[in-house]
Amino acid sequence: MKQEILVPPSSGTAFEAKRGQIIRLTDVKGGQVADFVAFVARDKGEKLDQSRTRINNWKYRISTGDKIYTNRNNILFTILDDKVGIHDLTFPGCSSYVYEHLLKVGPRKGCIENLADSLRKWNIGWSEVPAPLSFFMEVEYSLKTNEPKINPAPSKPGDFVDLLVEKDSIVAISSCADDVTECNHGKCKPILVEIRD
Repeated sequence: MKQEILVPPSSGTAFEAKRGQIIRLTDVKGGQVADFVAFVARDKGEKLDQSRTRINNWKYRISTGDKIYTNRNNILFTILDDKVGIHDLTFPGCSSYVYEHLLKVGPRKGCIENLADSLRKWNIGWSEVPAPLSFFMEVEYSLKTNEPKINPAPSKPGDFVDLLVEKDSIVAISSCADDVTECNHGKCKPILVEIRD
């Protein structure tokens, strides 16, 4: 059995995923980031954790065969297949604060708001949304200035990543809302989500 969800540009979706299912995220048109967060279904206090995922894999960029961890060091997902190999585990999701105060483009929703909106059904609030794993996002850091640089997402049309669900989860995905920086090549596009048994 397969379920498909097309996440429109600059919006989010959430769903429940069972242990043993496979989640495929596909960049439909290319150059689009997908912000991904998850919570353990039976205990929403346990959730995806950027820092533990970095340290437990001992790398800041994960790909096929690597594990995605929770804040309690439990494995939440395993990456089964990855056509891009470039994903960010350092940035928070974009937000209304970033757009208004840092990028100076005025109030607007970002990925954090879109993720929070999609998680309301499970009574998960804005402040509970963790920093996401940003699939297809490329960030580089200058050793001279210590500043980050967001590069255009390197994914091509049809590129995907497959995740094996290791614990029953509540998953939320945002088709990144950033059309201000180079993150999504200046234009937001959809992300296709497939959930397979």
